Amino acid sequence: FGIAGGAQAPRYARSLTSSHLRDIDRTTASNVELIISELVTNSVRHAGVGPDQLLTVDLMLLHERLRVAVTDPGCDLEPRLMSESADGLGGHGLRLVEQLSASWGVGRDAVGATQVWCDLVLDPGRGRVN
Repeated sequence: FGIAGGAQAPRYARSLTSSHLRDIDRTTASNVELIISELVTNSVRHAGVGPDQLLTVDLMLLHERLRVAVTDPGCDLEPRLMSESADGLGGHGLRLVEQLSASWGVGRDAVGATQVWCDLVLDPGRGRVN
């Protein structure tokens, strides 16, 4: 799904995501919502995605994994793990994604759009996304 950037984007992305995760165990669903919130926040904060620009959030089932991807128009910065700030207020987003997911990565297309993705392992009996 596509959403407008800006300060409200993380909350809006979380609320849209939760409706797609009804058949996934609550812990995994909460992790997905947190990851999406972090990735959308990073797009707004670091790539400067404002309310006049779109972000795309994708949820895809890949065997017993759920792939979460957030794509933004891109900027000159390359998403990467950062050291936590001395005041404890920054550097947590991708570290959290790394801790909650089985794998993650970054891709860019020919026009510079940036996609950050991660895979979460699903419980085999509870792995449906609406």
